[in-house]
Amino acid sequence: QKNSALCRFLSCLTTTTIVAVILWYVITRPEIKSLDDLRDAAGDFKDDVTDVAGDLKDKFTNVDWGDFSDVLKNLTGNRGDLWDRDPFMGDNTKHAWRTNNGKKKGLDLELQNALDETWQNEFYLAVKDWDEGTPDALTLSTKKVAVNYNTCSPVNGVMKVCNANYGATGWLGVNEVITTVPAGIITQSVAKMNEYYLLNAGPDDRQYTMCHEIGHGFGLAHTDEDFMNADLGNCMDYTNRPENNLHPDESNYLLLQSMYGTVGGRRLRSGSEIATDSAKSDIRQSPILTAELRKEYNAAIKELEQARANPKGDQFNWRHLREHSRGAHFARKLGREHVLEVHMLYAMPK
Repeated sequence: QKNSALCRFLSCLTTTTIVAVILWYVITRPEIKSLDDLRDAAGDFKDDVTDVAGDLKDKFTNVDWGDFSDVLKNLTGNRGDLWDRDPFMGDNTKHAWRTNNGKKKGLDLELQNALDETWQNEFYLAVKDWDEGTPDALTLSTKKVAVNYNTCSPVNGVMKVCNANYGATGWLGVNEVITTVPAGIITQSVAKMNEYYLLNAGPDDRQYTMCHEIGHGFGLAHTDEDFMNADLGNCMDYTNRPENNLHPDESNYLLLQSMYGTVGGRRLRSGSEIATDSAKSDIRQSPILTAELRKEYNAAIKELEQARANPKGDQFNWRHLREHSRGAHFARKLGREHVLEVHMLYAMPK
């Protein structure tokens, strides 16, 4: 096979050379009446080819190809089989939950309330804000579950919201979403409020963080990441003035409508009503997060904490997708069929 490929290459090179000589002869029409004339013509041909090659070299040398020095800066850690079906190809500004029966008639989603009593006002106000948008793309239900300050594990087919003292991590809140590969369908989400910073914080910081992290749980990206420009008036806008961005706005609702469609006027229901609803999301009916994946998820979160504590070390399987003064975005494979993404909202620098 190697000899055959070499023969094809030499044949192609010979044919190209013959064609080039013929074209040169037709264009220049050299007078060849003797052997000396043939030698002179060959020399002229060589000089012409050299001039053309030099011109091409100059043109390519003067082209500004840009700066590719940092093109691989995010490709850290063990890549493994990540590139078999790369979940980060294409538009990754948002992911989406699967709607009922795959029809785009709005998203019907349960939010599990694993918050203690100090967070109930912020939680229910944020849920009400997101549920009563115009246009209306969401039908949200809530279910109170046990508070566990030690762990906040994801649950198949729902968004879980927790609070605890997670320590001096640098973040006020995080949202973790697990999506399928390559479709990017969200199968579960967890939002965490960090009491290390928020326990005695002002009401605006608490409300903004709650609204922001729940918004990521629907699959929304940030509406803006520039802290120096005017606030946009919605909680998915990065800001140093949370009092201006406490709630979602029409731009958030329109994006949700493009993702999920319109629900047609259905309103917020209680957790008991969702339990008897026959139109549950089909994602919730299958055990997507197996025991093995749950174990890998717990190890992945610890791994990310270690990587952030030692930023010059190996980030293992994580990719650091974005970094701002008020937030960061990380992602890694979870098993062969899922991706775990983490959005962090940093505390304001003092």
